[in-house]
Amino acid sequence: MQWNDLTWEMQMQVLDKFGDLLLHQTDEKMQNAMVAAIVELEMWSNTPCKIIEDFAGFEEGEKK
Repeated sequence: MQWNDLTWEMQMQVLDKFGDLLLHQTDEKMQNAMVAAIVELEMWSNTPCKIIEDFAGFEEGEKK
């Protein structure tokens, strides 16, 4: 299973759990590493927004 195989809702639940674990971490290096991992996963997260996959018929921002 890969991160983008998860639903957006599940990804957000996982990130929340990571955030909870981060709050209990006392090692500063580990905290920084965990923050970097959370940011990376947030960038790769699915979006609940509809994505337009087919741009055919659009030119200079106007629909033909």
